[in-house]
Order: sequence, then C-alpha cells, then structure tokens
Amino acid sequence: MFNWMNRKSGPWSLETLAPPWGSGRPLYEIVVENPHLALPDEDPAARLKWAAGALDGVMGHHLGRGDATDKLKRVLDALRALLDRSTDSNFRRLYDALCEGQVLGYVDQLLPEIDRTHSSDGPRLAALARLLLTRAPRREPVKFGIAVLGMTGSATDVDMLRQIGACDDFTLFAAVAIRNLSPRYERDLWELAKAVEGWGRIQVVERLSHTEDYEIRAWLLREGFRNAVMNEYLACICARAGRLHEALRVSAKDPVLLDAATDLMLAMISGGPAEDIDDYEDAAEAIEAYLDALWVQQTFKPKFFVVIDRIREWLTSEEGWDKRSKCGWTLESRGRCLVLSQELLKNEKWKIDAVVDLGSPDGDVFHWANSAARKLGIDTWDVLFAKVAEDPIRSTFWYELTEATDGPRIDKVISFAEHVLPLDEIASGPSDEMGLGVGFEPHGTLDWMLQLLDRFPGKGWNLIRTGLRSPVVRNRNWSLRVFKNWRKEDWPSDANDVLRAAVEAEPEDDVRKNLEAFLEGRSDSDQ
Repeated sequence: MFNWMNRKSGPWSLETLAPPWGSGRPLYEIVVENPHLALPDEDPAARLKWAAGALDGVMGHHLGRGDATDKLKRVLDALRALLDRSTDSNFRRLYDALCEGQVLGYVDQLLPEIDRTHSSDGPRLAALARLLLTRAPRREPVKFGIAVLGMTGSATDVDMLRQIGACDDFTLFAAVAIRNLSPRYERDLWELAKAVEGWGRIQVVERLSHTEDYEIRAWLLREGFRNAVMNEYLACICARAGRLHEALRVSAKDPVLLDAATDLMLAMISGGPAEDIDDYEDAAEAIEAYLDALWVQQTFKPKFFVVIDRIREWLTSEEGWDKRSKCGWTLESRGRCLVLSQELLKNEKWKIDAVVDLGSPDGDVFHWANSAARKLGIDTWDVLFAKVAEDPIRSTFWYELTEATDGPRIDKVISFAEHVLPLDEIASGPSDEMGLGVGFEPHGTLDWMLQLLDRFPGKGWNLIRTGLRSPVVRNRNWSLRVFKNWRKEDWPSDANDVLRAAVEAEPEDDVRKNLEAFLEGRSDSDQ
C-alpha cells in the first residue's frame, strides 16, 4: 500500500489545479461530436499533413519508434513530481513534456516503468488519465491518458474509450486499453473496427487476428480488410482469420463473399507493405476454391477478369515456387489452378460486360472495365480521352489515358494538355512546394504528361520547360527525368540554355546537383 506519510504535503487532487492547456476545447468533445473531423491541434506550419492516425501507423509498421530515452525520462520525472504533489507547476511540467514528440515512441517503455514504480498510485493515475483523455486539447496528452487508463481503469471506462477510439488518431491506444479492460474485448474491438476506416481499422483488425468468434470472422472476410489506406495491410490477416478457403467451399454461391474474395486475392497477389500471398498458409486451397466459386456463379464482372488474369500471371511466373509448399502448393494444385484460370478467361461474355461497363458513370466500375478491355484487345483511347475532357484539371483518368496513348495519338494529347493547363501559372518559378492539396491540381496533371513524354523523344517541349519552372519539386524532377531518357539529338535547340537557367534558379540542393551532374555528363559525352 502507498505510504501516505511520505508525501510532501496535504491532500492530493487535480480538481483544484488550473488546467495547463488554458481554454482550449477538449479533443474528446470534438471526437464525440464528429470523429471524422480534422483535429484542431495540427501544427499550421507543418508542410507535411498526416492523415488521421497515419504518423503512428507508419511509425509502428515501417519506421520503428527510435530512441526516445530523453523524452521518456522527462515524462517520468514530471509524472513522479505530480503524483507526489498536485501543484499547478507540476501539472504544467507534465503536460508540456507530453506535448513534445510522439507518445508512441516511448509508450512501450513508459507503461512497464509506471507499473514498476507507481503500482500503489492506481487511483491517482486513473484520475489523471481520465482528465487528460476527456479535457486535453492536444492529441499526445490524450494518447497518454488513454494508455495509462488502460492500466489503471476499469470496465466502466470502455464506452469512453470506444468513443475516443472512433477517431483514427486514437484508435491504436484505445484498442490496447480496451483489450486490457473489457471482459468482452473482442466484441468491443469489433464495434470499434466498424467505426473507423483508416489506420484505426488496420490497428484494430490486427488485434482480432486470432478470434474464434464466427460472426467476427465472417465480417473480417467480407468487410474487415477494407480500409482507406491499403487493403494490402489486412488482406492476408483477414483471409487467414476468416478461413477464406473454407468459407468459399461452404458458401460458393455467396456473391458478397465472392466480391470480397476478389479484393482479397488482388491485394495478396499484388503484395506490398504487409503479408502477401506467399505468407498465406492456405493460399493453394483458397485460390482453387475462389476459381471454383467463379465457375459456380458464372458472373462476368470486368474486375473478376482482371483478378483471374493476375492469378494466371502469378501461376505462370518462374520464381518462388520452391518455397511455396508451405502454402499448400504442389505441381498438381498449381496445374489445376492454372487450367481453371485459363478456361475462365476464354469466355466471350467478358467482352460484353466490359463494353457495357465502359459506359458507367461510376469511376471504379469504369476503371475495371478499362483494365479488362485493354487485356481483351478493346481500344478504349477515345472513351478515356472523352472522360478526361469532362474535367481535365481534376480528372482521375489521366493515368489510364497516358497508358493508352501511342505514337499516332501523342500529338493530340500534347495539344490538348497545352490548351487546358495554365502553363504560365505553373511556370511561376522553382520553389520547395510539395504540390499536394487544393490549388495544385494542374501540377498533378502536368506530372502525368511528363511521365508520358518519357516514351516520345522530342515531343512536348513546352510542357517540359514548364515543369522546370514549376514551384513543385516533383514537376522539376520529372522534367529532368525526361531529358535523361532522351538522346541528345532529340533535344530542342534551346534545351542547353533552358537547363543552365534551371540550374541557376534551382533552390533545392539535391535537384540542382542532379541538374548540374546531368549537364556535365552530357557535355563530357560530346567530347
């Protein structure tokens, strides 16, 4: 038990202290009102704006958490002082320490240390945690509050944790706390997973990967893997947890399951930042069951065609098969799946449905129709050009148009781009702009054109010259890349002068060095 006689002064309470955050509106109130609103504590000077939960997600999945020893010590020292004496200055000291850096960077060391040194301070820690969670207007103190509450709270706190966790910025911390406090944590985590779509969905579903709850497993297969970041993060987890190979055999006629299985297969075969098809122990059974379900349902959505073709390509690839026996693959199972995929792709109905869907106003439906049509030998260039022409600056179809553009059509695309793009405005002078968000749509369209011009030496000089004068670093890099991929005899007559001027005006060291090295290399090759 805590030795009260060791405290330096009278009764301990946070209620009489002046909030160290002043009059800022609690983030908890904002989240309860609308969990999808952007939080107001974002640094307005920050050039890179992270999506909700993205910074913690990237840190946890890719970057590592680094060495936060100094930050950990400052927080622990300040926490010790506040638990010893509840004064305004001690509260301010802790709050300021929490606002510095990312709590995720040291939370794994913080909680065991709190448990070791303050095990008798549970009520005080819980009171502090609830106060920070519900009243703090900055996200890092709120995260600290959630984390500590997960150690010191009770089941009565779970509803509050689910509410704050509905914002992707706090979902990871809320999920861990709920796991610790809830007697029915899987169901509570499931409800939380359904409330979020971005990094929060990823964080929660990862913590449901071993569930034996039938309803949760069914949801993981049909919806749980879908998220606003990348389906690849969760596809293998959900296929495994939901027992996709078994579900497809039992429910081969279920169109919702077939749609979901299509997205799962696409994500796992595409690979990416997480486990993929080669990490899925039941891959062989699942792919064969998926192809069998397509035979049973006889549906010809263009998306299905594209995914079947991806499977066929993967099955015919040469590398990796010596290690795939762990996923159930044998020569016989691979052969069966290859024959199934090839036979499915032969059906003439794919073309009929692809042509129909090329007329769809739904961008996603059109995308898959276009992908299938091109594989089926259907020329979609005119349709794509018309799509882009509807809103050339903001069109999402530029990539497909440039992919479909060939030699006889390049001049028309260049002329169109020069007509619709505000080239003088784009060429306002080099700067360090990232070119993201509202106002930079023309610069994004220019990117697509510059990537296209790689394949057409001597074409689109006006666009390339504009790119070299753009404030967006990415535009300038793409323009330089075009030059690198062209032979010098394809350069316009004033290219050297334009490149030298670009070197003189370039504010970014790396870009300027690349320009200089390129010019020097070309000069040397002429000697």
